[in-house]
Amino acid sequence: MNCLFAGDRLLYPSVRAAVAESIFRIGFERNSDIVVGNCYAPVLQNIDETQWTPNLIVFNASLVVNSTSYLAQKIFGQNLGNLVLNSTASNSTTAHHIVQKGQEGDGKLGNLYFVATKNTNDNKLIVKLASVDANDILVKAQIQGSSTSSTGIAYILSAGPGVDPSTVHNTFNNPNAASIVTVPVSASNGTWSITVPSWSVVVVTLNL
Repeated sequence: MNCLFAGDRLLYPSVRAAVAESIFRIGFERNSDIVVGNCYAPVLQNIDETQWTPNLIVFNASLVVNSTSYLAQKIFGQNLGNLVLNSTASNSTTAHHIVQKGQEGDGKLGNLYFVATKNTNDNKLIVKLASVDANDILVKAQIQGSSTSSTGIAYILSAGPGVDPSTVHNTFNNPNAASIVTVPVSASNGTWSITVPSWSVVVVTLNL
């Protein structure tokens, strides 16, 4: 039996934890003019000599376990923009179409959090989303002023349909309980869509 709690401490980060941390980092990116960076501590943990949990990467002499928190940070860190874009959202029950800064729809709509950036070095759009909703969310996006068609990739970390995200941990007994799944994304006339799974972290990259 693999005990996931030591006293009142969580032994391994869960998908739920990774989503919560990603929402925090989305806030960092949206305020990157004043937030210069973030860190996770402790980073490394020898499972045979543990003083603090949870940790980002757990190892012993023969195995390394990348936690759900590590996987979320990985897809965020490997897809960085250098220009924060204005991004707003609305749904069919929202009467207004112009979202003011700080209002619902500016970085957050319901249980979905988001940020859009651009990497001007390779002309790539990067959209990061984190959902704490119990249901999948279909996102339809329009790149303002764009009529081009292009392709890209979505990186998805989730617990899976109908699974409690607080129960999914990458452990020594199950090091790949959660993993990053990639799916293709395509834009037509500047419009693209993706289904964001329940309790998930999603990073969409599109060539502009």
